[in-house]
Amino acid sequence: MESFDDNDPEPFEIIDLSTIDYMEAFSLQMERVENMIHGKTDRDTIFMLEHFPVFTLGKRGGRENLVVTRSFLDNRNIPVIETARGGNITYHGPGQLVVYPIVNIERHRMGIADFVNLLEEAMIRTARDFGVETSRNPLNHGIWAGSAKIGSIGLSVKRGICCHGLALNVDMDLTPFTWINPCGLSGVEMTSLRRELSPGKESSNPFRPADDESDNKSDNKPDNESDNKPDNESDNESDNKSDNESDNKSDNKSGNESDNKSGKEPNITNTKPMILHHMKSLWKVR
Repeated sequence: MESFDDNDPEPFEIIDLSTIDYMEAFSLQMERVENMIHGKTDRDTIFMLEHFPVFTLGKRGGRENLVVTRSFLDNRNIPVIETARGGNITYHGPGQLVVYPIVNIERHRMGIADFVNLLEEAMIRTARDFGVETSRNPLNHGIWAGSAKIGSIGLSVKRGICCHGLALNVDMDLTPFTWINPCGLSGVEMTSLRRELSPGKESSNPFRPADDESDNKSDNKPDNESDNKPDNESDNESDNKSDNESDNKSDNKSGNESDNKSGKEPNITNTKPMILHHMKSLWKVR
């Protein structure tokens, strides 16, 4: 693990986990949560990382929003893991920046809705740094570039301590999102900073299946096989699922090729300090 530093005074301990297995990162989160509950530390922590390919289910479920079979995913070595975070099914993979804040929001007298708003605003400002304009959408928590979703939020709170967090699509292969109804929303397209800045340009993190012999995509529901389920308590959800469906595609991209204010490539290395800066700035003025 590598400590990730910024020059401003730190309201959090920042830990960069690089690319890590989902369950390993989950265990680190739970260890921090338990240490805070039992008074071993009162220091808030932010984990910054990428995940190896994985689908995760939220408290609202999501298995019904898989549009490929389990064998299809098994052939590609992609697990489906149940979690206690808010929301529905989503995908994590290389090129997506994941931020897990382990924060005692109760001690800071901060409501879950306020914390969700802070995380959304940090993503909005980070996207704007690259010249990508985003906004909130009443369909679902997170941030959107037009009608396409670019950043997601799913939180869990245990005895006042928040865990899980946000996922911002930076420069990732978006293909696996087409194997689900993202966040339980039918007809929703996912996008990334890379796609918004360079329409048609392939990600530098292409998805590589375990073998080249792929199954045909199926509309059959996946088998009801048991998945790994973390042993975690959660009393709060952060995502609101709407029964409304959005059929609009984001074919009208922003065309921001010349609007990248940072002058930097939209990649994980450049995005980490940006979002961290905005999280810290928003935390100080909350």
